[in-house]
Amino acid sequence: MVEADGGPNRVRRLRSPGGDLVSTTDAPHRIVVGVDDSDDAANAARWAADEAAEHGSELHLIYGLNFPAQAALLSPVPFEETRTRAFRLGDELLARIREPLAAAHPGLTITAEVAEIGAAEALVERSKDARLVVTGSRGHGGFAGLMLGSVSLKVATHAHCPVVIVRD
Repeated sequence: MVEADGGPNRVRRLRSPGGDLVSTTDAPHRIVVGVDDSDDAANAARWAADEAAEHGSELHLIYGLNFPAQAALLSPVPFEETRTRAFRLGDELLARIREPLAAAHPGLTITAEVAEIGAAEALVERSKDARLVVTGSRGHGGFAGLMLGSVSLKVATHAHCPVVIVRD
């Protein structure tokens, strides 16, 4: 795991989970960032966009729904309608996040994905073909005093590439 602050300092040297130094030529040219509607996620997305632009990488935004199929089945609203609405809201969130990043970095290739699985699982899966995974330090979890949220912790311990956790 590599930590970075949200300021102008950029991580130049990355270490793989095994501790080996990784250069940009040793890994795919995609930076994956997990987003939600928290300030920490917005900071992480900005940091990841800056990093991707600086190193000529693509940026891939992921929003994990963690779609609760069991809860949707208990809902009075039909399952497919609930699912469709959740994906639409996820797409809208990704568009709101993508817009200022694209404006700040006009040449940057930015892709986005709404994953039906949870954020941590989606980020770990996408880390298999990424140069770097970026998360905020905390999302919407209930423990504001924690230095690291559950998604960041899971990604840092299970990712297949280096991980940067952006803190305020």
